[in-house]
Amino acid sequence: MSFIWKMAWRETRNSLRKLLLFIAAIVMGVAALVSITSFGENLDQAIEDQAKTLLGADLVIDGRMAFSPETIALFDSLGGEQSYEVQFTSMVQFPATGATRLGQIRALRGGFPFYGVLETDPADAVEAFRADTTLALVDDTMMLQFGIETGDSIRVGNVTYKIAGRLLSIPGESLAQGLAGPRVFIPEATLPATGLIQRGSRIEYNMYFRFDDNRDVEALVASIDTQLNEYRIDADTVEDRKASLGRALTNLTRFLNLVGFIALLLGGVGIASAVHVYIQRKVNTVAVLRCIGVTTRQAVSIYVIQSVGMGLIGAGFGALIGVGVQRLVPIVLADFLPVDIEFGISWLAIATGFLIGMVVTALFALQPLLEVRRISPLLAIRRRFESADASGPADPLRWAVYAVVAGGILLTSILLTDRLDIGLGFFGGVIGAFALLTLIAFGLTRGLRRWFPANSRYVVRQGVANLYRPNNQTLAMVVTLGFSTFLIATLFMSRDMLLGQLDTGFTQNQSNFVAFDIQTDQREGLRSIMEADYGLEIRQDVPIVTMRMTHINGERVEAIQDSSETIRIPNWLYQREVRATYRNEITDAERITRGEWIGYFDDFEGLVPISIEEGVAGEMGIELGDEFTFNVQGIPMQTYVASFREVDWQQVQPNFIFTFPSGVLEEAPQFHVFVTRVPDRQTGARLQRDIITKFPNLSLIDLDLVLGTVDAILSRVSFVIQFMALFSVITGLIVLTGAVVSSRFQRIQESVLLKTLGAQGAQILGIMSVEYLILGLISALTGVFLAFAAAWGLSVAVFETAFVPGMLTISLLVVAVMGITLVIGLVSSRDIYRRSPLEVLRSA
Repeated sequence: MSFIWKMAWRETRNSLRKLLLFIAAIVMGVAALVSITSFGENLDQAIEDQAKTLLGADLVIDGRMAFSPETIALFDSLGGEQSYEVQFTSMVQFPATGATRLGQIRALRGGFPFYGVLETDPADAVEAFRADTTLALVDDTMMLQFGIETGDSIRVGNVTYKIAGRLLSIPGESLAQGLAGPRVFIPEATLPATGLIQRGSRIEYNMYFRFDDNRDVEALVASIDTQLNEYRIDADTVEDRKASLGRALTNLTRFLNLVGFIALLLGGVGIASAVHVYIQRKVNTVAVLRCIGVTTRQAVSIYVIQSVGMGLIGAGFGALIGVGVQRLVPIVLADFLPVDIEFGISWLAIATGFLIGMVVTALFALQPLLEVRRISPLLAIRRRFESADASGPADPLRWAVYAVVAGGILLTSILLTDRLDIGLGFFGGVIGAFALLTLIAFGLTRGLRRWFPANSRYVVRQGVANLYRPNNQTLAMVVTLGFSTFLIATLFMSRDMLLGQLDTGFTQNQSNFVAFDIQTDQREGLRSIMEADYGLEIRQDVPIVTMRMTHINGERVEAIQDSSETIRIPNWLYQREVRATYRNEITDAERITRGEWIGYFDDFEGLVPISIEEGVAGEMGIELGDEFTFNVQGIPMQTYVASFREVDWQQVQPNFIFTFPSGVLEEAPQFHVFVTRVPDRQTGARLQRDIITKFPNLSLIDLDLVLGTVDAILSRVSFVIQFMALFSVITGLIVLTGAVVSSRFQRIQESVLLKTLGAQGAQILGIMSVEYLILGLISALTGVFLAFAAAWGLSVAVFETAFVPGMLTISLLVVAVMGITLVIGLVSSRDIYRRSPLEVLRSA
């Protein structure tokens, strides 16, 4: 046994430079796993420690309608310290600049948040805001956008407030939420004066509670469940918020863990390739050892010990780097985290990452190590004539190793996701992706070899031929680089599709400006501004009537919600008022899929025919002919489902779940929505300013602003994914460098032979440049082909939009991959073409 260890050490010492790249191949994958797993544990601890801060209270009760006297009486019976808040969206205006913006208004009364703080600049702005009803707190992102400073004014509805300070953070909310809807806090006592609470306004009412008697809040909520359902209000506890946030962030850490595992698997492919070449270089050494009596088992053990030792070192370095990277992960994800993360070393995470790194190293090194089994003593003198290939396609041990590798990947996937279904899905995806990459790479390389023009220049022909030299690692390099390209290309194409999906209004001359919450007596004034002052065409004037669903097929919705097995009412539909419209024809965003569209109805004694959106109908279990009863501002209206509609919700226009025929709702209290198109951003800004000056209660949506907001959010998401994909990219580059270095001896021999035949240094450099450029091209095309397939699948199944890839971005990515491959290849081979023939012959 001591001989085996000594021999393993001697072989390691003599090949240390080659084995360093072996080590590097798994370092980034282990680092990714350790950093993400440690971050996940720190995040769980932060959620546990800051649980009440996430909610800001012990209990929150919310509803979509103003709290009734019965509800207020319920609140009084609960006791504790209470704080009241009204949330809604509305336009705000900055008088200093005239700029307008749709914001999330939060009218606050009381001491919320009871746990955690509203972080502001200056720090005493919150105290000033609570004491003075003329002050407001404004989201920092909005103030930066418009160049507003503390002390400036902001107009909300009919009231102008002085800005007390910048709102930097709110307990339980992330910065990304502020990007989607910048928040403005105003005193609740001034809310009636704003004039913004009108018919049709979509408002959320919240009551926050803090209890000083350590009561069991979960039991309290359970005891009032009947009243909550009766009053159509909802309760949210600290445990509820922990559970919902925990689920969301668990999904995030699962995704990041799997991205790190992909980097480790790419490193495993590099290990298998490197070990294969290393063993080919050691055939003579093994054959000599066999001649002096070393058994096959002993010979295999020498190189197994080497591989395990290198795996130990690589996993150890990866774990150390992972602890350092762990400090970066909360910074990268800061925009999406509603809690503050404290750094803490997780020994379990380090041990898990180290163990997984060791397992991947052993599994991927095992198959090429099987080649040692069949190296006979005769190969010491017959190396030129016999192959050292260890196993043919029928070798049962090789297939057993493949099965072990697959099983190891599957078990690790389940371990990292903690879900059997997700682990199985990821395993299938990884196997499928690698199989497709291998097939595409194999097809491209075979096609290149078969159909490459024979009359090309010699330098080009020789560069292509080098891809097929003995012991080449072309396939391994193409797969690893191709997978990295696949990740980046899929990210870019998905982002472009999301933005393109929202940008269709610009490319198709569709509407891009919406004004809503228009009261009936404001229609003519607003129409005058749009048509007379700005020359705009009001493309749609959509009436909206609010109502509440009370019965389905004669049964009260409360009873259906509690016990029905056939009809299901989603909470979002059960707890809020329904917004419906009426018209005599369908729009270009709709299509009748079942039943008959009835556009006009005037039989006031019969059931009113309505149309329902097919997705909601399917979710509820509704069929044609089912009857609905609605309470329309106190008047019951009985209806039946006459048709199902498919609705394109991506169109920039109001779309509805329930649509009534004309002739029924014209006299009901209602508000309106105008849809038009503004020619440019400057006109849109002036139009918003003029509208809000005259009609401060209106809310306006400018597609320019929507696109800018989505672009900002997607840019932050893209940065997170790019950061994680960086581990795979770096691993791919390490594998490429290792492959170049591993095949160094063959390149030197080729260089010497060419020089002996009269080739110049520039020709040899040209041959290598052609080889690396084609290698980069094949890798990039391999990744892009798979990315096209993945992006197409996402466009059909997830985004439900046309697949239109950004060819400029993809072209630049292909060029970048080719350039990086060329630079790394030439730098790693920079002294090969300088070797003299005599030097190599002496070394042989």
